[in-house]
Amino acid sequence: MAYYIVAHADVRDIETYRRYAERAEELMVQHGARVLVGGVRGRYVEGNGPKRHSIVVFPDEASADACYMSDAYQEILPLAMRSATRNVVVVNGPDVPELFKTE
Repeated sequence: MAYYIVAHADVRDIETYRRYAERAEELMVQHGARVLVGGVRGRYVEGNGPKRHSIVVFPDEASADACYMSDAYQEILPLAMRSATRNVVVVNGPDVPELFKTE
């Protein structure tokens, strides 16, 4: 089963957050992830909340955990924490095999 990470953020320091986001995406891809939506602004149709949204899918929970717990990711995580207020949720979801094809 695929493992989706959904993040919502209000960014206070765009330059610092950009440094985090660029490196985070590289690390996630190295761990087999695909970025479906990367830090884009959304439009609320119900309620309100953070302005930027990301959706990343990993092939499985182990890959997502390995990425998050890696020394490289833990090293850049403070950049995100000090430059944005974030909510991050992980959910199991449907497999989408075509996202993980290697050619």
